[in-house]
Amino acid sequence: DSLYALQHSAGFDFKLDEVRAIAPEQRAVVFEDIAIELQIAKILARSDHAVQFVRPIGARGQNFDLRVCFGRDEFANAELKCKREETSSDVNSLRYTLKTIRSQLPKGAPGLGFVRLPAEWISDPHFVREVRPALDKFFRDTTRVNAIVFLWEEWWDLGGEKRARVQKFRTMFNPAPACPLTSLTDFLPALDGIRTDEKTHSRLSYGNFGPSE
Repeated sequence: DSLYALQHSAGFDFKLDEVRAIAPEQRAVVFEDIAIELQIAKILARSDHAVQFVRPIGARGQNFDLRVCFGRDEFANAELKCKREETSSDVNSLRYTLKTIRSQLPKGAPGLGFVRLPAEWISDPHFVREVRPALDKFFRDTTRVNAIVFLWEEWWDLGGEKRARVQKFRTMFNPAPACPLTSLTDFLPALDGIRTDEKTHSRLSYGNFGPSE
């Protein structure tokens, strides 16, 4: 579904070649990472934002995943990360991920970070309490990243034999970015409601991820 939705995006051929090249012996290339990258790119594309896949060159500050267009005149570079389901919730691990996102985004342009979290992390009260302080410190230390978007999934029981896979996200904004984006507020609108029919459908919704103030 993601590949179909993104087939006309710039740089798609490069990303498709990357998917085709995945092999079990290639430990450096993990299918889950690419799948999450495609999923997030699809969310952006279906939110009416053009996306461009960027071939990483390995240089510091030039190793990000996507360029996201906001209309004609604004764009942001984006780095995508996926925390593993088998790992325990760890705020220190999250801090390391945030620092990695910052190092991979170039200076002098708006930057976005996307972090896919396991649902178990969201249900850990200690982790949820520690996220806001960790983000506040991160934003105090950097002006390169305009926002961090957390994404996770939940399964909802709709009664009978009906279930829905609900995709949630929460966007946390940097109060003082170096390169402000006027069109960044609420740039991921809700895409679809849950339909209680014979099939499983997914939707986007804002999640309750810590205090919003």
